[in-house]
Amino acid sequence: MNQCKTESIYRSSSSCRIIRAKVRCEMEKEYVLQQQVTILNSKPSTQFRLDALSRDGNEHRSHAKSVILTDKSILTVLERDMYIDRTFIERILDSLQEIMQEVNRQKMSLLLHVNCKNTVRFFENHTLNRLEERILRVVLRNQHGASFLSDVPLFKCQGESNSAVVKICNEALRNIALCANKHDDIIKGHITHCVLAPQAAAYLFHEIVGHLFEYDYLSSGQCIFNMNHLGADLFPKCITVIDDFEVMEDYGVCFGQYDDRGQPLKKTIVVQNGKVCNAIKTRRVDTIQNNPLYRMYNLFLKENNNGLTQSEMIQKIDSGILIRNATAGSVDPLTGQFSLNASNCAFVKNGKLLCEISDFVISTDLQKVIESIEQVGKDISFFPSQCSKKGQIITVGTGAPSVLLSATSVLEDGLWT
Repeated sequence: MNQCKTESIYRSSSSCRIIRAKVRCEMEKEYVLQQQVTILNSKPSTQFRLDALSRDGNEHRSHAKSVILTDKSILTVLERDMYIDRTFIERILDSLQEIMQEVNRQKMSLLLHVNCKNTVRFFENHTLNRLEERILRVVLRNQHGASFLSDVPLFKCQGESNSAVVKICNEALRNIALCANKHDDIIKGHITHCVLAPQAAAYLFHEIVGHLFEYDYLSSGQCIFNMNHLGADLFPKCITVIDDFEVMEDYGVCFGQYDDRGQPLKKTIVVQNGKVCNAIKTRRVDTIQNNPLYRMYNLFLKENNNGLTQSEMIQKIDSGILIRNATAGSVDPLTGQFSLNASNCAFVKNGKLLCEISDFVISTDLQKVIESIEQVGKDISFFPSQCSKKGQIITVGTGAPSVLLSATSVLEDGLWT
């Protein structure tokens, strides 16, 4: 059962007695209204979906172009007017006309996937939590099979959304055009450094800090870290990592005010100036039919206001690699073995980007990753993302500035060890 117990302490001024009141919270209903708009080469299609779930197993799903809810109070809470209308889609298509001409000329395909989702969860103690997601995924593929993928937040201001979509599509077009002429043979010898762009750095710290310091792993005895490491200096002084649920509200995702056990959300400082401070104890669930797990909301690496930008880091490198994106990654909690799928990468020579290189996998152990951190930049960015744990896939936020790593190993056959 999805239960939680909170303890409230009331102190009487007369007798100083302590009265403990235990409140039992159980999620009893969940309503999910979702709109998906897929645009493939300028041809849009729309799908609405309504899920109404409850703990007792009753379930209702509706697939239609329009959904009529009879419960007006639920309709008000869901705020259907937050959803994407046809006018907005048409504006995006109009703003992408020049890009689409180049996409068609090079025989590429451009897919835009808009996902707008409102979820309302009700608890027995009359608490309700509302979650919102407004995310657009851009996927561009060329005739050689190379692809560029990025998630773009949809802002409440449609003008901001339009400019963000155009910017990311232009970047995708510029980078993927180079994919047909990648030069892997140029990397034969020793490389000195690796620059992680904000998205790749955010993915890295999501894996090596976020998951390993979730309370169930940390207290299980089956993790490279344990509760005894709280208060220990495990990271360089430049590392401060925070899980803050509120930040993503400006990036298309609202997590509400409560976790999925009905507990009030608050900011958690996981690592501060290299010292481990707290475990992640907030609980989240993908659907009411499952039990909540200890999960992150928006874990990010804090920027260094006196640090460098990505371009300034590149200028310091004699021979190295720029990793713009990470598409997948994992860490073994027991052994600390770590892997990260790097994509949209470039070779750096004498402080300049020399050429694009093929995707590869960084495979090493956690301690080497920590020891390789040299600098944290000041150019922080945040990204909506998807996270999987024990079969439950949820939306999370990630964030980081650029990070400079020392690379004391050799890149061979797509494997950095």
